[in-house]
Amino acid sequence: ILSAYGINIADVTVEGENPLGHTIDKERLEQSNTIFDTIKQENSSKLLAQGFNDKELVHETYLNLRYEGSDTSIMIKTPENGDYEAEFHSIHK
Repeated sequence: ILSAYGINIADVTVEGENPLGHTIDKERLEQSNTIFDTIKQENSSKLLAQGFNDKELVHETYLNLRYEGSDTSIMIKTPENGDYEAEFHSIHK
């Protein structure tokens, strides 16, 4: 059950996704960053149209990574240092 107050203070989330389906390498990471930028712009436009301002917006980006041949992926938030592989191995332990 949601109250009017709770609905009023809840965070608003807009998601976008784009499947790549490739082995991660430098070229693919650059491609994913371009895709991230496009999705951020699209999502920002949606929120700005609803009356939010740029200063209120926070973007988080993730890649779903898995070992080749595996069906199970792990959602990895973009690491500050950009090293998805190290972050994947750290979480996968």
